[in-house]
Amino acid sequence: MLSNLKKRKLTKLFTMYDVCNMGTLKFADYEQIVSRLATLRGFKIDSNEYQRMIEKYGFQWIKMRGDIKALLQKKQETNVSLEDWLAYHELVLQDSDHRKMIKALDELVFDAVDVDRSNNLDLAEWKILFSIFNIPVVYADESFQQIDRNGDGSITREELFPLLEEFYYSEDENAIGNKVFGPI
Repeated sequence: MLSNLKKRKLTKLFTMYDVCNMGTLKFADYEQIVSRLATLRGFKIDSNEYQRMIEKYGFQWIKMRGDIKALLQKKQETNVSLEDWLAYHELVLQDSDHRKMIKALDELVFDAVDVDRSNNLDLAEWKILFSIFNIPVVYADESFQQIDRNGDGSITREELFPLLEEFYYSEDENAIGNKVFGPI
C-alpha cells in the first residue's frame, strides 16, 4: 500500500501531466504538453522536432494506458483516473525493474527542456520544465537551488536520476528528491 507521502508525490506527478485540468489524464493532455513545448522552443507543427515530440509523448501515453490495462486488468479506457494512476504506480514501484520508469522520466525531462542539448539543465531550462508541466514557475528557483547539490548552476542527467529515485521511493519528507518538482 502506498504511504500518504507517496500518494502526495504521485498525485503531484499526475497533476503535472493533467495540463487540461480535467482531473483525468487523456491524450489531449499530452498533446497540450507538446504544444506548450513547441511554443516555448519555437517548433512549428510541421517540423521534425515537433513530430518527434508528438511521437515520444504519444508513445508514452499509449504505453502507460496499455500497462494500466494489463497490470490492473481493466478494459482500455480513454482516460486515466487518479485512482488508476495510483494503483498502477503502487504495482510498478514494487517491480525490481523500476529503473526503466525513472530513466524514462529522466529522458523526458531532458528531451523536453535541454534546449542547447548540453546534457545539463540550467535554471532557465528548469523554468521551462515547470511552465510546461503545470508547476507554478515561482517554485523553480527554490527547487533548482535545492537539487543543484554541487552548486555549479546546472543539473546533469547523472545528478537528476538519483533525485528522481528519491522522489519515487523515499519516505523521508525532507529528502531533496521530493523537491524536484516543487512543493508536494
